Amino acid sequence: MNLDEVLQWYLADLDCQKSVALLIKKSPSSLPLTSLFAGKTESEARQLIDAARTELEDLTILSLFAVFEASVVDHLVANTTRIKSLTSDVFSAKVCEYAFEKPERWKLEDILDFFKSTIPSDIVGNVKQIYQYRNWVAHGKTRPKPISLDPRTAHTRLSDFLNRASI
Repeated sequence: MNLDEVLQWYLADLDCQKSVALLIKKSPSSLPLTSLFAGKTESEARQLIDAARTELEDLTILSLFAVFEASVVDHLVANTTRIKSLTSDVFSAKVCEYAFEKPERWKLEDILDFFKSTIPSDIVGNVKQIYQYRNWVAHGKTRPKPISLDPRTAHTRLSDFLNRASI
């Protein structure tokens, strides 16, 4: 899965929510009796849809970041493998083996900092903010919301980073 695919399922779900909201407004009796919205007032249904949209946005950002992170880590692993293969003497090979042990387990914020050598710091900073938002969602939203963010903005910022990094 890539960032564009995640954004597409998000947009498809938004369209579904809009369609259900319109159906509730225009023809509530046509809803299946097993629907969560059956028997709800338009106001009650709207509250459910709004809550679902908020959760969908947060989960979409989490998913976008998961796809982004996998892409960056795959790129890192490929580069460490390539660097290891370039070492010709035994000592250097051992140093590389030690230095590059399990790069997929390195701290993501440190990995992102590597890219500051080729990507403007503000773009790396934007990605780190999305990472903080992702952590906020993934860990139960128990602290204050770190930033205001929507899926389209997250998609744009993460895509920009990947494009500039040639990933």
